[in-house]
Amino acid sequence: MNEKIAKPPYITYKTWQWLIGELRTHDVLPGAIDRGYLKKRSGSEQSGLIAALKWFGMIDDSGAPTQLLRDYIVADEIKAAAMFKKMVEQSYSAVTDGSFALGSATTNMLADKFREFEISGSTLTKSISFFLSAAKDAGIKVSPHAKAPPAPSNGGTKRKTKTPTPLQQTAPRWRPTITRTASPSRRGKEWLRSRSPSSGDRTASSTCPTRCRLSSGRTSSR
Repeated sequence: MNEKIAKPPYITYKTWQWLIGELRTHDVLPGAIDRGYLKKRSGSEQSGLIAALKWFGMIDDSGAPTQLLRDYIVADEIKAAAMFKKMVEQSYSAVTDGSFALGSATTNMLADKFREFEISGSTLTKSISFFLSAAKDAGIKVSPHAKAPPAPSNGGTKRKTKTPTPLQQTAPRWRPTITRTASPSRRGKEWLRSRSPSSGDRTASSTCPTRCRLSSGRTSSR
């Protein structure tokens, strides 16, 4: 049966520094550093912090602080720096023991090395980012060509479009019928125009009195 491979820390280094600073504020360490103690952090951060403490050997499987953590918390700045460097070198021995060219490694070389911990994707990116920050803090020389690989993009898949149902495909699209109505003033003008005589009628009516008088004169003369 294969032994389960421990996974390196994948939390942000800033979150790790917060935890160490928090523990240093206590005169007495808690009996267990578990989810109850870390209730102010998110669920993923709780899991990541507990895994990181186990990775460095600072707590046991039950979450109880080890003597290493107790000594590290009360150590002065110089001693704490030396202790942390040793913890990083020992916990990342596969990368720092000299069998791997850490001083000249490229990003791909470092990523391939970390894949031996059976991690990939965004976890690989976060783990390498944590290691690079921890190595810098511990004074461990790392190649300037080694960077955290870019995280995989979540936008690689195309957005799915809704397929119309058969009813939507065959049914005609309803469009409202707009009836244009004339304004009151326009309707009034049209009514007046329909009631007024045409130009021909107006001419006839204007000349009618003269013709009528002439006709009347002829009749009377006869």
